[in-house]
Amino acid sequence: MEKIIIGIDESGDDGHKFGKGSTNNFVLSAVCINEKDLKNINKYLDSTFEKNHIKELKYSVASKSLIGNIIKEIKKYDIKIFYINIDKRSTEKSKDTYAESLYFICEQSVKVYKNKNIIYHIDYRGGKKHSKNIGIDLQKFLNKNTDNICKVKYMDSKNSIAIQLSDLVSGILRNKFENNKGEEIYNIIKKLII
Repeated sequence: MEKIIIGIDESGDDGHKFGKGSTNNFVLSAVCINEKDLKNINKYLDSTFEKNHIKELKYSVASKSLIGNIIKEIKKYDIKIFYINIDKRSTEKSKDTYAESLYFICEQSVKVYKNKNIIYHIDYRGGKKHSKNIGIDLQKFLNKNTDNICKVKYMDSKNSIAIQLSDLVSGILRNKFENNKGEEIYNIIKKLII
């Protein structure tokens, strides 16, 4: 059975202290890649990382040209992107914006990838214990509500190219929605969004 790796990461925060450090938008994205394509992307990124002397792909520190080159490369593959963008200025504070967004994205992904083996790579958030608790609850939810074989793995982003790509996508999307910048790169990934 084909394996789909889904990297999930966010950009922004879920706080509501505007003008005191909170971002206006919270974006959570999922980058979905079949295992075979991920291996090819991994080879490309290993070479790119070596040339650019970096160990991990992070939107916040990557140059515009590096981001553009990576996005142009990954669009060659069968990649799908899910995301949720919350403009927190126009919404009430949620009990757990992150968890609600995560469940929503996972629900959407199992609808698209019916009868597939899905492995979620989710970046640690709020410490390992907090992430583990959400992961256990999410695993139970997926087991109960889908016929797919799903596995939830919380991990450090440096150990998952799928999470790093999601970090990149979340950063691009938040930059577009919050700052109205990065139109050229946004237009490339827009074609991959479901």
